Amino acid sequence: DKTAHFPHKAPVAQTPPDVLTATPESVKGRVHNASIELRAGEITALSGMVGAGRTELAMALFGGLPMSSGQIAIGGETFRKMTPSLAIEKGIGLLTEDRKGQGLAMLMDVATNISASDLNSVSKSGWLNHSAEQDIAKSEIENYRIACRGPQGAVLTMSGGNQQKVLVARWARTSKKVIIMDEPTRGVDVGAKAEIYRIMRELAAKGLAVLMISSEMPEVFGLAYRVFVMREGVITGERGAGQIDEQRIIQLATQKRAS
Repeated sequence: DKTAHFPHKAPVAQTPPDVLTATPESVKGRVHNASIELRAGEITALSGMVGAGRTELAMALFGGLPMSSGQIAIGGETFRKMTPSLAIEKGIGLLTEDRKGQGLAMLMDVATNISASDLNSVSKSGWLNHSAEQDIAKSEIENYRIACRGPQGAVLTMSGGNQQKVLVARWARTSKKVIIMDEPTRGVDVGAKAEIYRIMRELAAKGLAVLMISSEMPEVFGLAYRVFVMREGVITGERGAGQIDEQRIIQLATQKRAS
């Protein structure tokens, strides 16, 4: 059973509201006229072969790559340019695929890493409140069952799964509307995978729109309500609940146009 170790996927009684829409977004040389909608309370998967443009699309939604055309609508506002600072301000978070190179400050402790994207909550008049930072870290360590030596423990010495949960804790704090997770369980053990799946489901249950980039079909089947498939920078199709089957997704990942 492909979904045996995934949290229960409750049926959606009605179509939830769109939290973010991108239409038609392009990233020069990488993404071409992509349209995508993310809905409150749903986990949406972005599937396709390696190099299909999935990460580039996610980075553009977060402002990490510039859009060459298109616009992003979120919370009733429309933007033709997005930056990471603006994305965070508007409630968008991005858990990058490369947690060691782009995500974590490997030589810093757990507390510093958790508060990194929300320093305003632990500082006043430009001064860092270490006590507040430690208290937040203690709470998140408990919430996400992070195995570490406490808030002052070095992330460098932690397992891949626990490092990933530190990143999830960071972005869950600031992601008020959308959290983008690029290969969220790559390089983590089975136990940590199950924990991350549980956390993703809980974040969606709180009303967040979760966008998951995954190369693992079981994750797509077990977690997603909808799947967008990409090939060579183009979204070749969308599959809704009840339409997610491996053969069709592979077809869409290897052809240029949707049918």
